[in-house]
Amino acid sequence: MVKICRVIYLFLIPLFCLSLDSGKKDTREILEKIQKFQEKIQTIKVSFIQANDFKMLKSPEVLKGTIYIKKPDKALYLYESPEKLYYLVKKGELLVYNPKKKEAYVQDVERYQTKIMKYMGAQLPFKELEKKFDFETEMENEKIVHITFYPKKKSLQKKISSLDFWIDEEALTIQKIELSETEGDRVRFEFKNWTINPELEDKIFEVKIPKGVKIKRSGVNIKEPFQ
Repeated sequence: MVKICRVIYLFLIPLFCLSLDSGKKDTREILEKIQKFQEKIQTIKVSFIQANDFKMLKSPEVLKGTIYIKKPDKALYLYESPEKLYYLVKKGELLVYNPKKKEAYVQDVERYQTKIMKYMGAQLPFKELEKKFDFETEMENEKIVHITFYPKKKSLQKKISSLDFWIDEEALTIQKIELSETEGDRVRFEFKNWTINPELEDKIFEVKIPKGVKIKRSGVNIKEPFQ
């Protein structure tokens, strides 16, 4: 199963911004449309398939689940296959709960909650890490735009080889995200069945921990991932 630190890191993947020069006007227009669209989003429900292709694994690990987002302060990654796993951000805390192993971890993320809320929603805030990435785009088909980002800084190049995003230009939603690490590990998220601004009851974000499950508490040190 994915380690907590790796999942937190993945929540922070879309922390980038673009240098919007005139030579990339078409890309800028697409991204500005997405930016405006995202500003109107208050709730999200979307299914995902996560594939972890790690060198330490004999074959890729495939996980499936659903993401629920309710602004301003509730987010849930609910893994449903191959086993239940909860990643819940609520009231300044990140809860990670594995029912099968009877393990629960709570981490104080209050300082980072605004960022985590933004990035857990498979969204792309473009104005935060300007000048840290080069990028190139191609139309994969009539409506899917494939954007690949390459880190400029050598310090970042030691960690990340590339970030790839596949965006539906008509729906303005992300279809896939792929993180390729320099050492060869690769993580891909595929998103399906987007529902924008559905009615989400607060009880969706209530994860009950049974008696007998020990809850471990700790702080969390989330550094800027693209230094």
